[in-house]
Amino acid sequence: MTEVINLLKNQKKIELSHVETLKESMKDLNHPMARVIIEAIIHDSRKHAAIAQALIEVDARAQHIEDDRVKAFIDYWISEEKRHHQLLNELSNLIDRDSISLDEYVGLFQKYMIVPLE
Repeated sequence: MTEVINLLKNQKKIELSHVETLKESMKDLNHPMARVIIEAIIHDSRKHAAIAQALIEVDARAQHIEDDRVKAFIDYWISEEKRHHQLLNELSNLIDRDSISLDEYVGLFQKYMIVPLE
């Protein structure tokens, strides 16, 4: 088994662990905007676990793990993880303030494509 496959299997476990951890943390979370963001990250983590599994299966069947198309999936995945980090930092900054307008939340959601731009 290649080192990349081992890394993908480990990353899949981490993603699924994030899903469970985030679901648990939402039980006491009453902030509606924070809930939506956490739900979006849970959805993305499930998607990332599915991408990892697909990449594992591609390699097992065809030994194409160095294929440029596979690299594109991994690059997409990395960019989403960076987006999650930025999103959570910005949400934390908003929540820590005394006063926040709805427009600021909508702007945050639109910036990170949680809701469609209209």
